[in-house]
Amino acid sequence: MILHRLVSSACRNAPFRAGFLLTAASALPVAAFFPPVEPGIPNRPAILLETNFYVFTSALELTGGLVISGNAPCNVCPREGEGDSGLFGGSNAADSSGRLSYVRVEFAGIRFTDENELNGIALQGVGSGTQIDHVQVHHNADDGIEFFGGTVDAKYVLITDSQDGSIDWTFGWRGRMQHAVVLQRFDDHDKGIEADNEKSNNNLEPRSHPTIYNLTISMWRDSGDPGILLRRGTAITLRNAIVMNAKDYAVDIDGAVTASLVGNLLTIDDSIFFNNRDGFANVDLEATNILASNPLLPNSRSRVQPDLAPLPGSPARSGGAPIPAAAAASSGDGFFDAVTHIGGVSPEDPWVDDGWTTFSDN
Repeated sequence: MILHRLVSSACRNAPFRAGFLLTAASALPVAAFFPPVEPGIPNRPAILLETNFYVFTSALELTGGLVISGNAPCNVCPREGEGDSGLFGGSNAADSSGRLSYVRVEFAGIRFTDENELNGIALQGVGSGTQIDHVQVHHNADDGIEFFGGTVDAKYVLITDSQDGSIDWTFGWRGRMQHAVVLQRFDDHDKGIEADNEKSNNNLEPRSHPTIYNLTISMWRDSGDPGILLRRGTAITLRNAIVMNAKDYAVDIDGAVTASLVGNLLTIDDSIFFNNRDGFANVDLEATNILASNPLLPNSRSRVQPDLAPLPGSPARSGGAPIPAAAAASSGDGFFDAVTHIGGVSPEDPWVDDGWTTFSDN
């Protein structure tokens, strides 16, 4: 932990650059990263990884991951960050932590306790002035990406083979996400989404309530977890999603407070839920335009190069909900792309194959 604090201080204000490679072989077991952030580019992503030669089974947990802390609102802030990474949270919803673009975090993550972990990417009180796009967390020992409050948005997010939840949030995250993919290709891995508001007071404000369009979650049918777990009072607006192959419900609503939000602050519509063992959801979600059809994704389980663009004839190629004008103009920034497909990848834009991602097990 002392070394962690030393490295955290050394890494502050040190930007990633295109083609930048940070490894545990460089004697940096944990990197707590703060602005400014200089983006990578499509063919030269910035990479944070444990090493570039250890195999997956022995490589995990040697790099802590990437932590960005900001001054945006949370419902229990300011508070100490994960892994003693310092205080975060404040009152500036538009706070900027710079830009994180074309960045991969590989073979990272540390679990100190069940309540204190270092994720692949931890966004702690990060504000909407921050730009996050084209990020991948690969083979993480804990959560892939987790939002601890804040208002930050994220686009083109790829989480592959995280051992815990892939996309998580808590403490009042109220951002937006579009074009996101979760792949779980091993039988001992966890949920696609694990989402909370606040554990001790499920109704604490600001309530977690992200708006998510165009998401694909492909699970490994032998693992015993739902595709999406919503609990502890979180809300969500979810449209144009594909959730498939969960060995449980596609959507699990946990707790009376969370269930009370269904149809009001918790809505899931215009989506495909296919081949999930226990069906769509454990409660009536009052959902509309929900299909159980095969989305015809060519190969979501490949460990070499998954192909997630829907084939001709797929119901995912059309039928997606248009972005409502209120959501599209909610901050006047045009964040949401006007697309009509369902899922995180379209045939016209197979962004997970653009050369900046990886699917290797070592």
